[in-house]
Amino acid sequence: MHFEDFSGSEFERLVLAYVLRAGWPNPEWLGESGADQGRDIWCADEGGTATVFLCANYKELTFGKVSSDLQKLVAGGHKPDEVFVIGGGRIGSALRARIKAEAARLAFKKVSVW
Repeated sequence: MHFEDFSGSEFERLVLAYVLRAGWPNPEWLGESGADQGRDIWCADEGGTATVFLCANYKELTFGKVSSDLQKLVAGGHKPDEVFVIGGGRIGSALRARIKAEAARLAFKKVSVW
């Protein structure tokens, strides 16, 4: 699949399709509306457990982009139980480690980088 052929919205829609198919509860696509406070796709079950998907269809994802989105989540009062950072390009091991360290510094419980 050539992610570079997708716009940002199309990439988010692709991730949303995956989220729906995988069965995450109550997915909301907030990224399409703008002013999403770092929440591209937000899922929360009735018990209050929340998962967020941060989508960035960049050829090379930057630490600044992810750090900014994580800080937006904190500032907006939206601290999910699980965060998925999903990039459209390569994400090297050094960047993955930096992202996970930043998430830990901001007290996020669980972070996955795809």
